[in-house]
Amino acid sequence: MELTAQTEGRVRQALREHDPLSVARYMATLQLGGPEPPGTEKINALARSMGWIEPAGQRLTSEGWAAADSFREYMFWRERDRELPFAKAAPDIVSQLLSGRSVLEIGSGSGINLMSLARLGTAAIGIEPIEAYRQMGAIFAEVEGLESIRAVAGAAERIPFESDKFDTVLCVSSHQYFDIQPALQEIYRVLRPGGEVLLISGSWSRFLFGQAHSLMGGAGSAKGYVITIVNTAAYMLLGRRLIFRRKKVSTSYPVYPSRRAMRSLLQKAGFDLAVPPQPLDGEVFFRARKPVRS
Repeated sequence: MELTAQTEGRVRQALREHDPLSVARYMATLQLGGPEPPGTEKINALARSMGWIEPAGQRLTSEGWAAADSFREYMFWRERDRELPFAKAAPDIVSQLLSGRSVLEIGSGSGINLMSLARLGTAAIGIEPIEAYRQMGAIFAEVEGLESIRAVAGAAERIPFESDKFDTVLCVSSHQYFDIQPALQEIYRVLRPGGEVLLISGSWSRFLFGQAHSLMGGAGSAKGYVITIVNTAAYMLLGRRLIFRRKKVSTSYPVYPSRRAMRSLLQKAGFDLAVPPQPLDGEVFFRARKPVRS
């Protein structure tokens, strides 16, 4: 999925003519199913002219969902003062492993974390397979007065960079969509000796019980919940998913391996675990180092 040159130009113009945060809040509200905010008639007309809202009603089109994903990320970024999502909870990680370092973010989406890293003086590059997200990221960087962030097409299982290139590889809520074992082998390859990988995502127990609670409250998808449980169990036992999503933007449903399973996967890829897995704002943070070989 990608934006045409015409649509890309119209988005740039629209964000010069409208408050970008207001547009972001409007699109996020539609995606999350909330009521249309008052005083947003012009933004509604803009979204319809872009083909982001179906002609009848307020439902987002497939292009609208992709745009809303990007705008929702941008909205959250602005609301947390343009910082990384874990900056306040783990300032030592930011200062030691990200600030001023050579960083690769895998699954960089709309470039929100790349913009935070750019503000820290970090030489960061993103990998993102969806063209529309990369295009939206470039637009957001322009809106923020930052030099165009760099994100390239690629996948975690086939990283398009040479070996021993990066100080740090960052994955925020993304590695659950990878084929994790080959992805970790690729991450190991592109890290310099002594470099570290940081993996931050939801945990198996949080998904299992948190999503069950949501389902009891009438939210979420029971089908998706069951598929994720099946796929996660299969991945931990067999090293592969059993059910794939072939016709969607994402190539497969997520998996949430347990802490023990993730530790095993990291060790099989050759990493030394720098610290034990740690809770981080309701998620789990894994930190592992590529050994320095004598």
